[in-house]
Amino acid sequence: MAAKSPLQRALKPASPLVVQVCEGLGAVHRRDHRRLDPGIREKVADSLDLDEALKTDHPADPRWDYLLGLRAKGQIVAVEPHQAKDSELEVVIRKKDMARKYLKQHWHNAEPVARWIWVASGNVQLNLRGTTGRRLDQAGILFAGSVISVKHLP
Repeated sequence: MAAKSPLQRALKPASPLVVQVCEGLGAVHRRDHRRLDPGIREKVADSLDLDEALKTDHPADPRWDYLLGLRAKGQIVAVEPHQAKDSELEVVIRKKDMARKYLKQHWHNAEPVARWIWVASGNVQLNLRGTTGRRLDQAGILFAGSVISVKHLP
């Protein structure tokens, strides 16, 4: 990557995460590509497998999966393919909280993540009406269903 990509610009140059940033969807596991609408795939400038990056130092902690840098506005979205069950809600919220806490020391400035998105890794068994929907809103997490499309981007 010749010019700095969105993630490279957002991370401090000395951050060990910088060398783990990949071009396009390079850091996203092939099995998770189908969770991204083809129209989104072409919008991704760079990616980081945050789960893998944190695995050694935080093996028992809940870890968010991916950060994606978008071409057009240079924005960053965080993507979590995970079981879509009401019983998994608190797990996903803990993953976001842990990621934010960890990443705080790596960002140049204020947190650049424009949107935190949870996408179903299987059947959707979430009741978004009532408590689950309110908790997601309070946590600042958007549930995208089975596939993230352009309408889910900031």
